[in-house]
Order: sequence, then structure tokens, then C-alpha cells
Amino acid sequence: MQSLRLAFPPSIALSSISRFSLSQRPSRIILLQFKRASSSFSPPPHRAMDTTGPVLHDTSEDIREELVGKGLSKWGWVIYRSTYGDDETWQRFLDILKQGTGAESQHESDPGVTDMIDWKVMEGPEFADASKDAVREYFKAWTASDEAKAEQPNRTINNEDGSLMGLTPRYTFCVHVDTDALESVMRLSTPLDQDYSCEAYLNLIDARWDYESVTVDYATGEKFDGENEVEVDGYKCHDVGWMKVGARPLWGFVYSTFITENLFEASYVRPPQVFSPL
Repeated sequence: MQSLRLAFPPSIALSSISRFSLSQRPSRIILLQFKRASSSFSPPPHRAMDTTGPVLHDTSEDIREELVGKGLSKWGWVIYRSTYGDDETWQRFLDILKQGTGAESQHESDPGVTDMIDWKVMEGPEFADASKDAVREYFKAWTASDEAKAEQPNRTINNEDGSLMGLTPRYTFCVHVDTDALESVMRLSTPLDQDYSCEAYLNLIDARWDYESVTVDYATGEKFDGENEVEVDGYKCHDVGWMKVGARPLWGFVYSTFITENLFEASYVRPPQVFSPL
């Protein structure tokens, strides 16, 4: 799907637009503006940042550029299944995601990039009713595993410790599916690619998150427990390390957006709000 991308003046710092209230939920155009909003960060070498907007932006082009530029053969989120009531319903759920993603990709200039999605599902008794914190630890361990490294034998990027953590969205964030998220998809009355209000959502976990990093002022060393927020999963800090994301744009625009460093933080909305950029 194409959209208009506009430029913010270079003087606008990304840090000044790093959090949103419900009334300030970021739109697709705003997020595309964020990609060039700050002079304090630059895109990866293979992703040129133009400054002449407005221009047309295409999700599939961004994803293809990353795959080619980093020597990757697959992309897409790793899915952790934490609800095990009905295997037939689970399979229908996966079919809805795949069909919706395929239909959405037909609006892209390079719909073939969808064929490179690897629908990796982690399921088993160890994940039953697993919390987001537990899934984060499982996922972090997986990014350092031989199985994960074998996924991208021709990659041109590596971490010093050999793990894939943070190298691409696939190895930075993972999808957590609990009963509520599953049901939000299953009760849709329209095809997923027509869910423009993002009634269907999934939980996207940031594997880089840790409690101390969001509750310590590193300038002063002062610790704090939150910002007068309602408790979510036992936390009162604003950033609880995950957010609800509309299922329709998740395998496409959202993945493409989070290729750019810092845009998860810039687009973060606190649960129970749903990040619905389109």
C-alpha cells in the first residue's frame, strides 16, 4: 500500500515525539515523517534518506532493500502461542493472518516479497499461558541459538556475541498470542485486509526492554516506578515492553517501519490502547 511521506524540519528531535496519548496516536504519515525527523540518527547505509518530500513510500521496497542489503532470505515475526484451547481455531487464526497479509500485499509494488515471509510459530507446553516477560526471555535465547543463526546463512551482518538480537525486526520483536488477541482476530466480521480500524490486534514484544532501563534516570541515577500509570502486568512505568498492534498492518507496514532504529519507541502506545497506524 502506498502513502504520502512528508518531511519534518531537521530541527525536530525524535526524542521530542517519543510518546503519545490516545488522542495523539500516530498515523501512517506521521510515522513516515519520523523516519527523517531527527538529525541525531541516520538510516542504515542501504536505506537512503531523501529530504525533498513529498514522495511515495512503498512498504515492500523497504523490506526488499533490507533483505538484499543484509543478505537475508526470510523475514516476518516469530509467533509465540500461549493459548491452547482449540487447535482447529488456532489453524483458522493462522490462515486469517496469512490470507490477510497476502491480500494486503497486492497493493504493494513488490508483492513477491510476501513469499519470503517465514511463518515461524513457537508452541508447546512451556509456552502455555506464558507471560510477556517469559516470552521475551524465550525469544532472546532463541535469537542466540544455532537454529536462529541457520535461518540466514548468507547474512552480511553479525553481533559480536554471535546472536541475531536487534539485527532486523525479526530478531528484535516477537508476537505473543494470548486468548484475548486470538479472539480479537477470530471475531472479525470482515476480511483482515479490510479491518481498517484495527479491531484485531496481536501483542508485539520488544526483546530489548528491561525494567531498569525505563525506571532509572541515567543523568541523576534516580529511580522511579512510573508516571502515575495504571498497572499493566505488574508495572506502572509507561513503557511496559510491549504493545498491542493492529494485526492487519503488522506483517507489512509495521515491520517496514521498525526496520528504522528508534521507531518502536517513537510509535509506542501503552496497553490497553492499540497501535493502529493505518
